[in-house]
Amino acid sequence: MWGAFALRVILAASLREAYRTMVVPIKNERWLDHTGLNLIRIVIGSYFMAISLGLITGVDQSALFRPWLDAQTAQLAGTGVLFSLSMICMSGVFRRMAALTLALFVLCSSAVGSFLSFEPQPISSFWRDLALVC
Repeated sequence: MWGAFALRVILAASLREAYRTMVVPIKNERWLDHTGLNLIRIVIGSYFMAISLGLITGVDQSALFRPWLDAQTAQLAGTGVLFSLSMICMSGVFRRMAALTLALFVLCSSAVGSFLSFEPQPISSFWRDLALVC
């Protein structure tokens, strides 16, 4: 009885040792995933940063603040919020919260600018902003 048990223990130990020497280390390819996600985060953040600086046209960042502030102050507040959220998103600080807040700000600003105005206008800009947020 003890001989069979000892044989099992020795066999198990030798199989474990043989398995350790047979396993070939596999290179972890997840660095490519992280690099791609970082590049996408930087491109999207720089796009919204360029909108906030007025280099390209995009979402109306003052739309959320216009009901409470005058036009110039609303533009300044919207530019500051969009620039700050873009910078936080690009830097990688609080990645998920920054991305969610930036997406909500862009979506809400676009919805307010497209649907709450009294003049009819095309909603292609809303669909563009919605596609960017997704």
